[in-house]
Amino acid sequence: MDDDHEALFDTNWVFDDSEIDLTADHDIAEETTADQAFDEKLEAELEEGNKIASEPPEALLPEDEETDLLNPPRDVQMFTNLGRGRHRRRVVDGNDSPNPSGYAQMITSPGLGRGRFGRRAVDENSQELPSLGITSFTGEDYYSEPARIPSYYRNRQNPSVPNVRRARFAESPLINFQATFNQILIIVDQDDLEDKSYLHACKCLQEQLPDDIKLDLKKPHYDIWSFGLYIYKIDFEHPLSFDLLKISPQQTDNEEKRPFWFTFKRKPTFQDSIIREKVSKKPDERPGTCVRLSRSIYSDLSYGALTSMNYFYVSDDYIIRKKSIWSLLFHEERLEIHTNSFEKLSNDTDPIMKQIKYRISPDIIDRAAIIHLWNDGFSLFLNMKGNVHEFNRERKPKYADDGERTWFKRQGKRDRKIMPSFSTIRLRIQLKNTESIIECLEKDGKIVKDMSDNDKDKLLKDTKAESLKQVQETFRNLLDFFYNNRIHVCFGSIKTKNISLQEIETLNNHIFRTFIQSYSWAMLRSIGFRVQVQLYHSPKSINQLHKYSEKWYENETKQEIDNRFYNLCIYLHRRTSGYFFLDLYNEMQIGIDIYKAKYEQYKANKRPIQIFTQSSTSTAYVPSIVLTPTTIKIRPLKLCKLNRVLRDRLFGDVLNFALVELRDEAQCLLLPSAFRSLKDQILKYLTDGFDLTSTRKYKYLHHSQSQIKTKQFWFYYHDKDNEYLSHEDAYTWMGNFDKDRVVAKYAARIAQCFTSTDETIQIKAEKVNYVRDIKDPTGEYTFTDGVGTISTQLRDEIKDFLDPYGIRRSFSVLQIRYGGCKGTLSVDRRLDGQRYQVQIRDSMNKFTTDHDILELCKLSAPRPLFLNRQDILLLESRNIPHVNFLNLQNQYHFGL
Repeated sequence: MDDDHEALFDTNWVFDDSEIDLTADHDIAEETTADQAFDEKLEAELEEGNKIASEPPEALLPEDEETDLLNPPRDVQMFTNLGRGRHRRRVVDGNDSPNPSGYAQMITSPGLGRGRFGRRAVDENSQELPSLGITSFTGEDYYSEPARIPSYYRNRQNPSVPNVRRARFAESPLINFQATFNQILIIVDQDDLEDKSYLHACKCLQEQLPDDIKLDLKKPHYDIWSFGLYIYKIDFEHPLSFDLLKISPQQTDNEEKRPFWFTFKRKPTFQDSIIREKVSKKPDERPGTCVRLSRSIYSDLSYGALTSMNYFYVSDDYIIRKKSIWSLLFHEERLEIHTNSFEKLSNDTDPIMKQIKYRISPDIIDRAAIIHLWNDGFSLFLNMKGNVHEFNRERKPKYADDGERTWFKRQGKRDRKIMPSFSTIRLRIQLKNTESIIECLEKDGKIVKDMSDNDKDKLLKDTKAESLKQVQETFRNLLDFFYNNRIHVCFGSIKTKNISLQEIETLNNHIFRTFIQSYSWAMLRSIGFRVQVQLYHSPKSINQLHKYSEKWYENETKQEIDNRFYNLCIYLHRRTSGYFFLDLYNEMQIGIDIYKAKYEQYKANKRPIQIFTQSSTSTAYVPSIVLTPTTIKIRPLKLCKLNRVLRDRLFGDVLNFALVELRDEAQCLLLPSAFRSLKDQILKYLTDGFDLTSTRKYKYLHHSQSQIKTKQFWFYYHDKDNEYLSHEDAYTWMGNFDKDRVVAKYAARIAQCFTSTDETIQIKAEKVNYVRDIKDPTGEYTFTDGVGTISTQLRDEIKDFLDPYGIRRSFSVLQIRYGGCKGTLSVDRRLDGQRYQVQIRDSMNKFTTDHDILELCKLSAPRPLFLNRQDILLLESRNIPHVNFLNLQNQYHFGL
């Protein structure tokens, strides 16, 4: 539990050695009364909030040690993790008064790493030192960490506690990332008009080249790469060896040193034998490769977004840190991270082991993986099409050997809250520093009091070597997984910044005047976490949207204003989907200018503006929503074919309906196992609905028979102000389904009203005759099942309604929906001039309703036919001479 609070000091703050109060006889600073009171309160909170049994959590590295020093996150506020929440702590002095803004103090105590405050630091003469200020560290090669005193040093006779200074890139790196290749591809941003990123990459390469090899710095040819980036190719005459760690740009904070990535068409040959060679599997081994990350390795899985080529914004609420041994399983078509934790609900119960599995499959990876190399590990950034698949299960450890275990269940929303659609995830794997490794060995009981220093040093060395091997094996397996699944592997330098969901959720507070504008704004935010972060950091873009929604062009109607605003949001939606790192404000200005030019052109030519809300009798644009296990995605309006429910004015505008799809994170169909795990969540959507905007809540209405196969449903918003039909009244309006008591048949009858059709003429009940089906004498076979007749006169009226210009051919068969009837109608000339113009068979009548508009599903049309063996046999049985078929075959052969 102590390690949860070591992160209080693992930030980018610089501490001087003299700030730690160490005397000659005692290397631990004495605790004050304030410290002891703080300890008691802290222990009480930990006991109440984190009742963890069995495995102790691991020490935490700095959450983001590469955070930009010029922009410290939220004015150096300190946090401590208690349970799941975050509680702010004040930095206080000995009198329990807050320090001046921008300053912090630290003292050491027997429980190091718990964040005790309240003692002034003194020098060797017991003179009080000035308060510690938070200063920017300007060195390029080193960064400082606060000194911590593990018991390994405290037990020595002559303790010596040096200030820990770790080189980011040592002269002899712990991991050898030396690789040989004869071609390298440089990836730069498209706004780099002067090729500064390319020149920066050439400079990094030239530093490792021999003096007799010079790179050609002339402007090269480039191709368009993924995410709207540009790619340059550099070829060498023969394979050369480079250190990938040194190629990665260390500084990308000015115009001359702009960020870039580099990649290879084929996996380069690494000099390190562990990274280069793949271990062959035995025939009897389980499929896949497993790598276990020990306690000496720090790792975390973080959700966020890449907002530029060199900045990753991580969500504070979605950082999963390694607090036990992690297992990474590499399969051909998926990567899994297995974690365990032990929770004790009470002192009288056995601890519960909670296992969580994070699954990453190639279908949710968006084309590329970017790797940031360290001398003792790496950070992997994966662009994602959807959120990571999470599975969990709980079981008691004492039953682990008895074979009693539960299945993994797919996890949906967390705490019943919708997750953002994270655009990028980060997997960071890095060797811990020496002090943290020693503490882990002490907790595991491998370092004991009577152990000699030589044995301790040997154990420490062996532990580091084994841990580094695990990091190297993980790196090798990740490369193999990506290259085997044709995922681009890039290398670059990426800094990390923090952002909270509370900050992102402030975007929900922006209100627009109409539903179309609110829907368009929600559609923009639903693109992903990347666009949400870009919008949050671009208030002028949001202000521009508000101004644009209230702006009136000359002689412009309200519908045209909504159409203009929606077109701008659609333009931004398409641009952000193609180019990840665009400037939203500049792109918004371009979109406004494009629409304005088209608008003026239409007005000059006196042509009406095409508005998407103008629907025909057969098609219209409706809201499109995708429900995934973790989030709700609002898509652009979808052009759908209408049905009798959507067409009727009793329900209001078609925008009162929404086409909802159930999909997995990568927009593919959910597996049956996922439906079982997410049953309660899906049922809640179907019963309670969801809020599309702040003023509209859509609830489930029904579906068509074809939609149920693809997991599509119609949701409906009941507009009470305009007195449109409610959900209950809608079912009454559709018809009387009381005679169907089977649930499946009952649902199928209602689904008949949602069949996509074209509206035609009204046929009153006086012209319709309901007749019996024609059956064989036994009654077993029905020759007229689902087939009725219609007169030529009504057929011609339908043709004129559909085609007033007379272009369409005449048809002889109609697939129809009429009232509660379904089936086909064939043209019968004998009904012309008769009282009944339509004959409906009993097999066509499914339920009763007052709806009397004939709806068309499909019409007969000329189609090419080809004879086959079965057709020829049937025709010969009808006394057609076989010579006729031979003549047709010969004619076809002559025509070849």
